[in-house]
Amino acid sequence: MATLHGEPTAAVVAASADGVLVDPSVRAPSLARRRVAGDGEPLVDPAEAILLGTEDGAALFAVDLEDLDPAARSRVADGAERVSLRDAGALLAHAEAALAAYLTALLARFLIEGWVARSTAGA
Repeated sequence: MATLHGEPTAAVVAASADGVLVDPSVRAPSLARRRVAGDGEPLVDPAEAILLGTEDGAALFAVDLEDLDPAARSRVADGAERVSLRDAGALLAHAEAALAAYLTALLARFLIEGWVARSTAGA
């Protein structure tokens, strides 16, 4: 997975408990995609990214905005709007809305499983 994360075409989409990041600058609204490869430094830590799959041959990762340090969160959210999943479902094309739902559900699952793992440690 680290190899995929390091590819120049790899991208990341992000969400938080408040919603998903949408790119308002494109003609048809879509989830905000950011290239993982930055100026010599990855946009996000590979340990914080979850592989969603591939899109047009490029790896697509998910990140929880709340897990990012403030600088990374700012870079990922730059130029994007945070919208609720409900609003994203109405705003985005069907495939993008489905990706937004998948992104949100996957991040929620990791949050719950992480919480369960931490809360039961040493029990």
